[in-house]
Amino acid sequence: MSKGISQALVIGGIGFALWYAWKYLVLGAGLQFIPLSVSTGGNGLVVNLGVQNPTSSPVVLSSFAGSLYVNGSPIANVSNFQGLTVAANQQTMLAFNVVPNWIGLGSDVVNIIQNGFQGLNTTLKGVANINGNAIPVMVNF
Repeated sequence: MSKGISQALVIGGIGFALWYAWKYLVLGAGLQFIPLSVSTGGNGLVVNLGVQNPTSSPVVLSSFAGSLYVNGSPIANVSNFQGLTVAANQQTMLAFNVVPNWIGLGSDVVNIIQNGFQGLNTTLKGVANINGNAIPVMVNF
């Protein structure tokens, strides 16, 4: 094989690797997770997040797993393994059915009695599988 063809193949391989990394790593990390609503339903709460894709390519969110924290204490595990595709420059809703654990809720009830609802800081922390890559997510309510 001639030297010119070898160099072209190397440059082409590097270009493909950079394109692949951009498409599957950077695009996934560009997603924005925003709180939409929390309501009662089923055996506990229903948490709805908006997943915004500000890029020009669709992104596949295969799964999400994490925990819901109130004032730093975990009150529930959350997960969604149904998967969804977030179209380019669009927002899609991601819903979780949350069944709180009673131990975590107990400490929050005491905090509510002492301080009222004003001091509640609710955070969803987890990992999203976006385009096959694990991306950490943290959303404050």
